[in-house]
Amino acid sequence: GGGGGGGGGNSADTWDFRPIKDDPARVTSWDDVSSSLRPPSSGGGTIYFNNAGSLWPSLASLCRLAARAFGLPVNVNVYVTPPGTVRSVPPHTDRQDVLVVQTEGAKRWRVYGPPKRNGRADPLNRGKGGDALTPEEMGPPLIDAVVRRGDVLYVPAGFPHETDTSTVVPDDPIGDGDGGGGEAIAIDEKVRVHQQSTSAEDVFRETSVHLTLGLDTHVWGLTYAHLRWAALQRGGKPFQIRIEDDGEYWASLETVPCGFLARKYDDAADGDGDGDGGKRMTSDEAVDLAVRELKAIMIRLEPGRWRGEGVTGGGDDDDGREDLPSDEDLTEVARYVLRDHLGAFLRLQREEMFADVQDPRGEETLMKAYRCTQEQNRIMEKFGAFSKNEATRRSFEATRLQREATLSDKRSAQ
Repeated sequence: GGGGGGGGGNSADTWDFRPIKDDPARVTSWDDVSSSLRPPSSGGGTIYFNNAGSLWPSLASLCRLAARAFGLPVNVNVYVTPPGTVRSVPPHTDRQDVLVVQTEGAKRWRVYGPPKRNGRADPLNRGKGGDALTPEEMGPPLIDAVVRRGDVLYVPAGFPHETDTSTVVPDDPIGDGDGGGGEAIAIDEKVRVHQQSTSAEDVFRETSVHLTLGLDTHVWGLTYAHLRWAALQRGGKPFQIRIEDDGEYWASLETVPCGFLARKYDDAADGDGDGDGGKRMTSDEAVDLAVRELKAIMIRLEPGRWRGEGVTGGGDDDDGREDLPSDEDLTEVARYVLRDHLGAFLRLQREEMFADVQDPRGEETLMKAYRCTQEQNRIMEKFGAFSKNEATRRSFEATRLQREATLSDKRSAQ
């Protein structure tokens, strides 16, 4: 049951997606899965199941707990890779911050820091659509580890990563901790012993199964870049920008203060601020913080464009600078995103998408998952309309209507 397809799992630098069954409308069988669980050299590869949290009861429970813990929209995909796969996926980046949970077998992960932007490829979509990440761009890995059953790995959005089930980590995978060359990272002795193995055959005896729990803040418009985009369009101001500094680019993609990120710390009470995890902000406090941070980011991104409080340089009213959007306008945008927009996603996931999920093969389960996916598109349509961007609104509307037409055609053919 559910969605799925053969993909990745090859030694090339690009993706190769293939369906694991001849008829997408047919319920996926174990024969479909097992026949594809072969190394790419034998015509197999990694099998993935997207949106698995809306189809399997146990994964729906995980999504409900994660959404409650993080206070953010979440999603779970499942990846199944046979032993001996030289490259399960080529180096690439994703839009989601993910927690990788290894549930069966083992897989080697190499995670790299964000490469310098090249002005052509989307930093959150590198290694896809014909783009290839080179070793020179990525440099040495930040993490090179075999992730085994019970292990959890965090991979932030925009951090390239690649995986395999055929090679083990060298005895000293990330340096000897002596600081030489600026690249060595100290590693706990228990971790070092855990990573060492006599052979790849010992490590990769079983099929690898892992979950990726995605925190979808970039996907659903919960970053400062999205706030800026919405505020400028609502004010009829140009929003296109070329950001030269990589640090400022990534700062603009930080998540707004929502969910578990909307916390404040009393250093006097908690010492280093970690004491009890901080106190949750009120809704108004989160909106106020978002406005302050948004203004600071907008000024740093375009210091020569704006005049107003907090802007340095410039002087005369006729120097060609524009007024920053007013605090009232920025507050309206922040309040909409943090309350209405985020709230719509959380209610949908809590009350329907991950609620009362039954048989993954059942028609009712599949249709509920479909309806929830369509509703997510409607939420983004509303975001486009609020931001006065017809292109965005129409794009999500077109996707939704196309899915409706596809479903109608399938039912007519039955």
